[in-house]
Amino acid sequence: MVNDQESRLDAEPREECGVFGVWAPGEDVAKLTFYGLYALQHRGQEAAGISVANGKQIVVFKDLGLVSQVFDEQVICCWIDDPIGIEMRHSMNIDKICWECDYPHSDSTWPQSPEQFMKQMQASNCSDSDIDKISHANAMNLYSYDPFSTLGRENCTVGALRRQAEGWDTSIVARGIKATGVGAADLAKFAKADRD
Repeated sequence: MVNDQESRLDAEPREECGVFGVWAPGEDVAKLTFYGLYALQHRGQEAAGISVANGKQIVVFKDLGLVSQVFDEQVICCWIDDPIGIEMRHSMNIDKICWECDYPHSDSTWPQSPEQFMKQMQASNCSDSDIDKISHANAMNLYSYDPFSTLGRENCTVGALRRQAEGWDTSIVARGIKATGVGAADLAKFAKADRD
């Protein structure tokens, strides 16, 4: 029979336990935590997990195994601009790493995304195979999507897609408060004027 003291011990971290915390609003804290846990990893580790909170809920992902095993096999890693992540590609499962370019989000490198991507790949001495996997093949495999079968591979290159966009206005357009010339100070003045 287990007594209260033994059950409390099972619920607490044991020796050789690495704990890493991140508080960074607006940043990819799960990725930062992965890197931190990976740096703390040692051979005596029995399990790994990451908990992420957004102020409303906490998402927990955990399993038995080393950090590299738990997250390599079950997590897709996406990034826009992450030279350190690319350097660490050999420590992760390269078949689960995907480049992200999702214009019109503010953190996108569009319209220079392909050029920025290749700069990173070349700086990290990525092979053609790694570039193909990270730029498109992994996403095609993970999401069971093959645009080549309907469009043809030759129509899916950066050059071909840019030619298809000729004549379209692809200029960057500011939207929201800053686009109207109204800033936070102006909003404060409006609010004060409403109260007066």
